[in-house]
Amino acid sequence: MKKSFCWVLFGAAFFSSKSLLGNWQCWSHYEIVNSIDNNLDFKIKPQFRCGNNFNDHYYTHFDMGFDWGPTDWFVFAPYYRHVNEKRNGSWSVEYRPHLNATFKWKVLSYFNLSDRGRLEFRIKEDKTTLRYTNQFTLKMSKITKLELQPFIAEEFFYDFASAEFNKNRVYAGTDFKVIKNLKVGLYYILESSKRDNAWATKNVLQTSLKYNF
Repeated sequence: MKKSFCWVLFGAAFFSSKSLLGNWQCWSHYEIVNSIDNNLDFKIKPQFRCGNNFNDHYYTHFDMGFDWGPTDWFVFAPYYRHVNEKRNGSWSVEYRPHLNATFKWKVLSYFNLSDRGRLEFRIKEDKTTLRYTNQFTLKMSKITKLELQPFIAEEFFYDFASAEFNKNRVYAGTDFKVIKNLKVGLYYILESSKRDNAWATKNVLQTSLKYNF
């Protein structure tokens, strides 16, 4: 029952995209976790993005910060993100400290729900802006010996400078354990972005590698 429902959710999210034959991107995400104590983790999270059907490396960011979970249902996480992005052939830098608050719930014995709010301070070379993002995730309990954990998620972005919602992401994928302390993930992301009053979509294949020591 759990397996069938999980693949139905994954298929529905994946095939909901009308632009699967369009331009694809590949995002590679890495996460290194050092558990300081039962409630506090220090994390380093670099990510690399390639566009134009995986041929053009145009973006890199480096996250560093702490996850503090005083209870089972709440996590507070202050982070700093350093962003390098290529636009029109030249690279620019963005300094992005951000604050995160995540609430968690257990639904029956099969599903975990979480709602993560994030406030970003985007410091660019020419201006400083404020953005809020919210990600709602439905994740299954771990199954099989590989601790397979499928999930779907939806994330929206609100830009305070333009006073509008200008980006949305829908996620579907799964994480699984390779060996002790090492997890791998494979996700599909449908990203919709608004620019010049028009919406455009992109397809993203994301891989992740997480090591906890």
